[in-house]
Amino acid sequence: MKRNFYLQHPLMAMYDPRMQTLLDKEGPKGIGAYWIIIEKLSLLPDSRAKLEYLRPYCKGKKLPFAYLKKIIFGFQLFILEEDGFFSPEELNPVKKKEKKTVKNDRANAFASAKNDENRPKTAEESMDNKQANALETSTNKVISREVFKENIKDIITSSSTKEKETADDTCNATLEQPESHSSTGQMPHLSKANATL
Repeated sequence: MKRNFYLQHPLMAMYDPRMQTLLDKEGPKGIGAYWIIIEKLSLLPDSRAKLEYLRPYCKGKKLPFAYLKKIIFGFQLFILEEDGFFSPEELNPVKKKEKKTVKNDRANAFASAKNDENRPKTAEESMDNKQANALETSTNKVISREVFKENIKDIITSSSTKEKETADDTCNATLEQPESHSSTGQMPHLSKANATL
């Protein structure tokens, strides 16, 4: 079991106008009473309780139960529910901007265009889309086949050209090489002069 439990404290809590009112009217004692109530509610699973939940805590302390009720009911820092429960109100809630700006208008136009794309298509629109997609797919297949055929032709042409060059080089090399003689004996060189002898 953990020995320490922590309460997350909103850093900007004192800038909430209701907390400013509490500080102005009740001083540090009121702020302390507020945080005592928040600590007690934080121990509960739902952060909500009936007023009677705080009574036992007040008996041993120098904090009257009536004063805690005053903090709960008087400063709008707690949500009061019909069933007698109360829970903490959010401090410094985010306010929605009421003024429209040019940037928001552009964003709304983009969002509505995007929503038009996401809306369900009618049967006619979906059939047109299917036909267009089928045509595009078949066109892409034909183009890719043609490109494949051209690549094959290029490969064949380049390989036959290389074979031809290799064969020409081999023929030229054999023609340019001197005849080799056997090691057993050399053949005399015959010329017209030697042939008539």
